[in-house]
Amino acid sequence: MNKRLRVLLIPDRMQWVLGTIAKNIVKYHPQFDFTVLSQGVIEKYPSKFNGISASYDLIHYLSPHAYLSVSRIVGNEACVVTTIHHVVDWSKIEINTQSDAIMVVSNEWKKYLISKGVLESKITVVSSGVDTDLFKPVEERERIRIRNKLNIAPHLFLIGFFAKSTSNDSNRKGVDIFLSAIGSLKGVYNSIAVLIVGPGWDSLIKEFRNFRVQTAYVRFAPERDMPKLFGSLDCYWITSRIEGGPITLLEAMSCGIPVITTSVGIAKDIVNHGENAFVVPQNDSDGFVKTSLELIFSRALRGRIGAEARNTILNGYQWCQSLRTIPLLYNSALRESKGHKDRSNKLTERADEYEKINSNLKIEEELVWADEIAKMGAKGAAFKIILFLCFSHPIYANAWKALIKILLKR
Repeated sequence: MNKRLRVLLIPDRMQWVLGTIAKNIVKYHPQFDFTVLSQGVIEKYPSKFNGISASYDLIHYLSPHAYLSVSRIVGNEACVVTTIHHVVDWSKIEINTQSDAIMVVSNEWKKYLISKGVLESKITVVSSGVDTDLFKPVEERERIRIRNKLNIAPHLFLIGFFAKSTSNDSNRKGVDIFLSAIGSLKGVYNSIAVLIVGPGWDSLIKEFRNFRVQTAYVRFAPERDMPKLFGSLDCYWITSRIEGGPITLLEAMSCGIPVITTSVGIAKDIVNHGENAFVVPQNDSDGFVKTSLELIFSRALRGRIGAEARNTILNGYQWCQSLRTIPLLYNSALRESKGHKDRSNKLTERADEYEKINSNLKIEEELVWADEIAKMGAKGAAFKIILFLCFSHPIYANAWKALIKILLKR
């Protein structure tokens, strides 16, 4: 009897987008035997996970930074897959190309890697996807209720921007263009508002308020709340200069929200300008203003674009569809792996050594997550997470230590 391929998935954090990708890989590929362990927890307990690669056939790093950060801890006893979402500084990414196979999330980065001399046979495009049962349009009554909760009047044209500030390395999110375009739009149409979701944007919020633009700021929202936040919008902007996805493009489209985006990442693969979204050149703040005005003055246009956006996702970008190339990726890695042998006899019950760790792994993942978002300014959300852990797992000392730590900092 053939044993299933044992795969260790390593996202940066379980609660960010890479954790979502990992969970869906597990969900839609039961033919593999998966373990999911975040970069954050490995970094927190390096001695516990030293050499863990010996228990697996394949290690899949879902972030190039995860590969750089923890590969020495994990070890090199298994075949290796790395994921490159986008490139800001090639010198920091290039070492990832030494892995046995490379996953990219859009064709833009496949072409880029080939231009850098990476063999095409090592690269597999595995697109991001969406849970369309979760991310779906909301009824008008629900939209108004959500807006009331955000203190945004129903008649205001609400524009969204969702990201964490730490993702804005080298200003790749184009926040300067977003800010400039909002200021210009406010000058020609007064009834606009902005919804910012994600930690670390306090200074940006002050800028919007200086423009006298009504602004709602949600520092942290769990995934289950994101569809409601998308549903409150009239339009979603992506002003980025560099992207792999972004996955928010897919989520907004799945919710039937018109999107205005630059031609980056997966937008190049999925967007047909004027049909299911709008494309504006990079650094063109006037383009965002002009296209937004078209949407502001045509409810019919908003409805048509939103409906076609939803259809686009349903017809190719649900997780069950987008992750179909995962087996091709893993087979490519195994094929390219130098000296890879059938290790099924070596994969004994060593994984059982991690059972005690795994029993508390979900708690540790949440503690690492809470610590991270607290550092980003979302201390209230972090406090709620830790408080819940303390009372749901009252004998787990690490949770109480984390609670005391955050209370001392409040």
